[in-house]
Formats: sequence, C-alpha cells, structure tokens
Amino acid sequence: AVGVQVNRAMKECVRALAPNFSSIAIEVSPMETNDYVPIVEAGADGLVVYQETYDREIYAQLHTAGPKRDFNWRLDCAERGYAAGFRPVGIGALFGLSRWQAEGVGVPAHVEYLLKRCRQAPVPFSLPRSRPNAAEFQPASSQTDREPTHWNFALRRSVQRVWNV
Repeated sequence: AVGVQVNRAMKECVRALAPNFSSIAIEVSPMETNDYVPIVEAGADGLVVYQETYDREIYAQLHTAGPKRDFNWRLDCAERGYAAGFRPVGIGALFGLSRWQAEGVGVPAHVEYLLKRCRQAPVPFSLPRSRPNAAEFQPASSQTDREPTHWNFALRRSVQRVWNV
C-alpha cells in the first residue's frame, strides 16, 4: 500500500544520504515501531513528530478519521521511535491551533515524560506558531513575538537535557 511505498522510499533516501552526513533526522507522520526500524537501520538517527496540539478536544476536531485521530497513539509516537532506535526524539506543538497557554504547558509536560521514559535520548522541542495566511487560515489563538520567546526560554531553563530545534 501507499504507507509501505513511502517507508521504502524514505529508507532508500536515508541510505543514499547516510554516507555524506554525520546525522540524519526525519520529520514524519506517526508510524509503528516496526515501520521506523528500517529507516534507523538505513542510517537515520533522529525523529521529530509534532503532537500538533495537546488540547484533546481541538485534536479530535482536526483529526476525524484514520490512525491519526487517536490522540494517545500520536502522543506515544516519540516512544515508538525511541524503541526503534532513534536518538534524539523530538516533539512540538503547532501554536495557534488552540490556546497557546495550554500548549505552553503541554510541551514541557511531554518533554519531562519523555526524559523519564527515553533516558538515553535528548528530547528536542519546537514551538512553531501558526500565523494568518493567504489561504484564509486564522489561528485560534494569537501570540505576540515575545510570548514564544518567553516559553522557549522558560522551557530551556527548566529542562536541561533538551535541544532546541
């Protein structure tokens, strides 16, 4: 099926790039552990998967079908990547899908959880924010330029074993 073809193509791409790079990290949709293993074996060492939002209600409104609709399955993705051999495992929320304050609590809680469960992996985090755009998207919550900087600083100060991506 399509997922198998994408996985095979990603594996081959990583295999082709690996001799030329000291580190390869991928940012992909959530997969099962056994789907990640061939990509790790091909030479990828880092994984980034955005939770998108830590607000379960908003998440359910955004994801109405398929495996992606399972909030907990997506939340556990970094652990599945860790089990497959990725080091580091990165996370993040897309600020603007729900109240930014809720995401500002969800990201550090997820980081702390992963640091306890994935002891040999740094946990990079990212705090991208959604902005209004030409496609008429309007974020549910807006931030000034200062607010993400404050959250980034606070998270980096409170959790020492993270990388900022």
